[in-house]
Amino acid sequence: MGGSQFVADRRRDPDVVAEKLGDDTAPLAPWKPTDADWTLTDELLAKIFDRLGEVVAVEASVPLPKGAKRVKPPPQHPRPIRGIDILRVRQREQRLAELTADVEVAQQRWQAQQDATA
Repeated sequence: MGGSQFVADRRRDPDVVAEKLGDDTAPLAPWKPTDADWTLTDELLAKIFDRLGEVVAVEASVPLPKGAKRVKPPPQHPRPIRGIDILRVRQREQRLAELTADVEVAQQRWQAQQDATA
């Protein structure tokens, strides 16, 4: 990445980095690869990475001492957002909205019954 000491110093300088990034103090979203960067090879390597993390977590917990907690596997490698992910989120939000509406109707019905008996 460039053998210049000047370039290396500029990369380490917080003022230069702040200038490049701007003064936004809002937290950045976690990195996710784009669809253009994601290939079948990347997908397979990510799956291998995830399974190896699970295996390491199991191996670290094998002779589990009494009272100790299991080691959790590391989070999955980031993947690009796909259409099916967006669809699932929409379906989940729609289902929650339907359940909320059902609960509100039931609460109103119950309140009307309570008012009628009082």
